[in-house]
Parts: sequence; C-alpha cells; structure tokens
Amino acid sequence: PNSKVTLVDEQSITVERGDGKQPSVIPCDTVIWATGADAPPVVKDFGLDHDESGYILVNECLQAPKYPYIYAAGDCITFARRPLAKAGVYAVREGPIISQNLLRSCRSQPAIPYDPQNGHLALLLTGKHTALGSWKGLSMHGSLVWKLKDSIDTAFMQRFVPPVDEPICLSSHLVRIPPPVVVL
Repeated sequence: PNSKVTLVDEQSITVERGDGKQPSVIPCDTVIWATGADAPPVVKDFGLDHDESGYILVNECLQAPKYPYIYAAGDCITFARRPLAKAGVYAVREGPIISQNLLRSCRSQPAIPYDPQNGHLALLLTGKHTALGSWKGLSMHGSLVWKLKDSIDTAFMQRFVPPVDEPICLSSHLVRIPPPVVVL
C-alpha cells in the first residue's frame, strides 16, 4: 500500500515503497499500466454531497439528493443504492436514463430510476488483435477475446452513425441526427 511507481524502462519498473524502505526494482518484459478512476477535484467545489473519495452521490434516478434538478452519470458518481464499478458499461446506460428524466422534468413528470445490471464484462486490448477479458471471476486472453471486443465496440458505435436520409438544419450547417437524439 501507498507505493508509487517512479520509473518504467524497457526491462523493469521501479517502485518507491510506502514503508520508507529502499525502492524496489522489478524486472519485467511487459508492463500493463491499468489504473482506476479518480474523481475530478472540481467535483468537491460544486457543493454537492460526495463520498469520501470525492465522487458525487446520486440517488436511484441519478439525481443529486439535495438538488433533484441536477443529474450526474459516469465515472464522477457514486450510486448511493449500491456501489458500482467505474466502468463505461454503466455510464453508457446511465445517459439514456438522464435524457429521459430531463424530458420528464420538462413535462412535470416524476423521474424514472436507473436499474444497473449485476456485474459486467471487462475487456482490455493487449496488443495487435489480442485482448484480455474478465467475467464473473473467469479470465480469458487471445484473439477470440479481441474479436468479441471489436464486435461489441463496432455495434455500439454503429448506434451513432446517422442515417443518410434524415438531415435537419441547425444554424447554417446541415447536420444529420441519429434517431434517439432529441433536439429541443
């Protein structure tokens, strides 16, 4: 605990130990640098309730409890009902809930809750056409995992490709809007 990487080179990493002892030099062939999310420091300046790590606390409708007209999602929040991993899979599912709740708010309707899934598939690219995957304690690595990640990412991004036959005019620019987007 409280150790800090101070040097990474072609053959090793050097770690400054938190206990004050001599730094450790760890030989290696490959370094995979994977860090967790960190709350943006500015969040503490917003005056919203936050957890001990600085993440905005939100209720089941993704609202700041003291200010129900403020919504937050993604890696800057702590879901008060139950802790969630700081993973994109949750953020992309929170966005549509916030979108619906903003519209519902404009119509004086109650907000709807976000019901997060239990667990998620974690995928990390590790090289040319290889990836590392983790699902409910099972880990896997290789080209099949890369193909899975590529197909999931491609399908996700295709949701945002606008259809050619739906142009609308905003200002002086012709913009194509994908069907799920509402422009107010």
